Amino acid sequence: MMSHNQGKIAMFNKYQPIRPRIHPETGLIMRYATMPKKWRRNHFHVCSLPSMISQCRLYRAVCKGEVSTQVLISELYEWCFFDKIDTVSKTQMGYNVMQSLIYEPRKMVNRKSVGKPVMTYVFRHTEDLKYGLEWQICVWLRRFLNEQSAPEDAISTQEEMAEELDFLGNSDNIEYLDIYESKFADFHMEEPDLRTLTATMVEELPKDEQRKPLMARGPKPRDLSKL
Repeated sequence: MMSHNQGKIAMFNKYQPIRPRIHPETGLIMRYATMPKKWRRNHFHVCSLPSMISQCRLYRAVCKGEVSTQVLISELYEWCFFDKIDTVSKTQMGYNVMQSLIYEPRKMVNRKSVGKPVMTYVFRHTEDLKYGLEWQICVWLRRFLNEQSAPEDAISTQEEMAEELDFLGNSDNIEYLDIYESKFADFHMEEPDLRTLTATMVEELPKDEQRKPLMARGPKPRDLSKL
């Protein structure tokens, strides 16, 4: 995103890692959000317990390759929140997904192979969901971790935040529950004034989209061990 004041680029959160906008394999623009949608931001809570759990569990699912480019909404919800249905509603999950993207991911599917008509999420790239969740997580993650750390271990750069996000997304379930989710209920942070923080900012995308992969390759080498 950009602030147009004096033509300088200004991230919504200076600790949020800067991610690529062009997918390295498809050459297509990744349309993930880097800030809240202006038309819905007053109805979206970033720092509530249900939202934090939803952000983290969705993020872990996509980091671990458990989310495909088209997924049944009901199955994604059941997979991520099977033990938290009293805390995280399907509506809450929907808020977090929709705030991660700058396009409409919901698509009705009516195929015999699926059964009755069902709603799905269709992601242009799974990284759209991953990187779009990061702006939400970065709102509170630094303060959450710094409250538990010595001053000299405080997160102070985008690179350090990227390392923390990698650990959050790829740690095993025991580590995740112990370090993060089990402590969320005792963490309190006032919702930021998103209207003021993003008043001069808009999402910026590359003007031209590549229509071919950035690296066109021929067939993979044959596996001779199977011949």
